[in-house]
Amino acid sequence: MGLTRYNNPKELRDELDGYIAQLKENDLSCLEELYGLFLPTCDLQDISIPNGWSDEYVRLAGEFDKIYYIYKGR
Repeated sequence: MGLTRYNNPKELRDELDGYIAQLKENDLSCLEELYGLFLPTCDLQDISIPNGWSDEYVRLAGEFDKIYYIYKGR
């Protein structure tokens, strides 16, 4: 996967599945970790660009930011 902390796509998928499970249980403790994944030049953007889904990343990051700021009260 190159420039990210993940050695392979399964590592990223497993981590995201864990966050999804937490959120489904209304456990918002992972929001900061997810926020970090969506920051510019962080893992998700670094993965999206060479894999041809940078436009989708930008859309998802924007949607995540909206949700994040609602829950953080900004």
